[in-house]
Amino acid sequence: MKSKVRGVFIITVLHISATPIAFSVDKDSFYSSLSSKNMELINTQLGHVTSLSSPDKEAFEGTLLIKKSELVTDKKEKLNLFKNGRTKLESSISKNPQSCEYRFLRLIMQENTPEVLGYKKNIKEDCNFIKEQYNHQSERLKKQIVEYSKSSKNLEL
Repeated sequence: MKSKVRGVFIITVLHISATPIAFSVDKDSFYSSLSSKNMELINTQLGHVTSLSSPDKEAFEGTLLIKKSELVTDKKEKLNLFKNGRTKLESSISKNPQSCEYRFLRLIMQENTPEVLGYKKNIKEDCNFIKEQYNHQSERLKKQIVEYSKSSKNLEL
């Protein structure tokens, strides 16, 4: 009996140690891919983000899906990616409305999606929220916000 239990324990330990566990988003890679128009880079980042065990997973995955929708050519795929991404991002924001980063991601997406999609209604609200919360954010996020504000039509710091 002890031998059987020991065998199960060893198999469990081997399985756990062989399973890659990722808990957080590599923000530098994420924002770098988000600012590119490189489908391979977006897909690589999307693969990484979807494998995470992170509370941020849904927001970052949704943002990447919206970004990917800008790059695909098939209209049906474009719309499906956009809708799926928007749903994930909006769900994340509704679960955590005080997240400045989620609001920042939504702002980026809303400023850069075509008017026809009707995804523009939170731009002013998010700009105001980001400005109010800016000083309470990590240096990494502040850097991203400042960098983005240089090309933003609405976010002035």
